[in-house]
This record gives sequence, C-alpha cells and structure tokens, in this order.
Amino acid sequence: MFQLDLISDAFDKLQTILTSQISVWHGGADPVVKPENADEIIKQWTDVHCLDLTPSSTERVDGYPRQVWRNPAGKSVIESYTIPAMTRGTRPIRICCGT
Repeated sequence: MFQLDLISDAFDKLQTILTSQISVWHGGADPVVKPENADEIIKQWTDVHCLDLTPSSTERVDGYPRQVWRNPAGKSVIESYTIPAMTRGTRPIRICCGT
C-alpha cells in the first residue's frame, strides 16, 4: 500500500506541474547571468511539456518581448519575458493590471 501512495503522490505532483504556467524573466543587460540561461530553462520546460522550441506566439507587452508556448489544448504553459535594460537584481516591472 505504501508504494501505491508514493506513486499516487508523484502522479499528483506531475499533474500540478503540467497544469501550471511557468514564467521566465531575464534582463538583457544582466552582466552576471547570460541570456542563454533563460533559453536553457525554456528548453527544459518545453521538454517537460513535449513542446517544440518555437513559441506558439510572440508579442510585445508594454514594449517588452513576450514569448508564449501553448500545450495541445491551447493553454499557455510557458511564457518568457526579456527586459532589455534590466540588470542583475532589478525587480521586474508590473506587466498586468490588478482589479
């Protein structure tokens, strides 16, 4: 019974991962963390979701590049923002408006 509980817990965690959206932010002026690190994070998550590396859509939000990857059901599961002038340790600006 214990092994079945472990398998069930692992499946529940996997379902949570696959139904959650990941958001990757990177500063284009970061002198410490290279932009390739953000690319590698995206590669890992597209592998988890069995998605192509090419984003489903690309747009600009408040002037900043945003890429989105959608699962076969059309749900956005990965998004990536690049803030060109953002350096290390700079807090991201608020993109979305609250209620």
